[in-house]
Amino acid sequence: MKSAIAITLTLTIFLLFSAPAAFADDNEKAQKKALEQQANELINEARGLEKSGQLLEARSRYVSSQAFWETKDALNAIKHIDEEIHDRVKDALRQAHKLYDQGQFKAAADALENALKLGESTAVLSYDLALCYQRTGETESSLAYLDQAARAALVEAHERIGHAVADLYGCGYTNRRPAGTPICQQLHAPLCALSGSGGFQARERRPDRG
Repeated sequence: MKSAIAITLTLTIFLLFSAPAAFADDNEKAQKKALEQQANELINEARGLEKSGQLLEARSRYVSSQAFWETKDALNAIKHIDEEIHDRVKDALRQAHKLYDQGQFKAAADALENALKLGESTAVLSYDLALCYQRTGETESSLAYLDQAARAALVEAHERIGHAVADLYGCGYTNRRPAGTPICQQLHAPLCALSGSGGFQARERRPDRG
């Protein structure tokens, strides 16, 4: 009799202590399942947007899904969209260069503006837009894009310098300007590079253009 009571008491204590742990485990699984479901819903939305050509909106959904549940599918999709945007911007630049050469400065500016809408803003894009609007007589827009080009060139210079320092000293890139490096020097080099390669002004100065 005493043995039966002892066994019952032991089982009761075991159940009392194991029940909360089991409940917590089930609750954790439910939470994970809910997060995964939310991520899948965002991924499905992103796929629909991507098919309809809304790349920026699709990319935003893929990125948001990663906050709930990280998946390789979403990461690969983000990479694919970034590559697609980059290719479209390159195509827009080629088209704009052709239009600019033909004297169609407004059309060239429109092509570049469409490229900016894809979300990839670079010093080259802004610099070429500044030249286009200078040609169409829209001075205010030209100066605004020239300022944007200067800022973008500065950021790009910071990145190049940071990576160069990391390669030289084997340290991590911190996206900070190395101490003692004048900002004007970082800004001058990339802007000179723009005028020397890729920008409209460089094309105008080529000897073979006459």
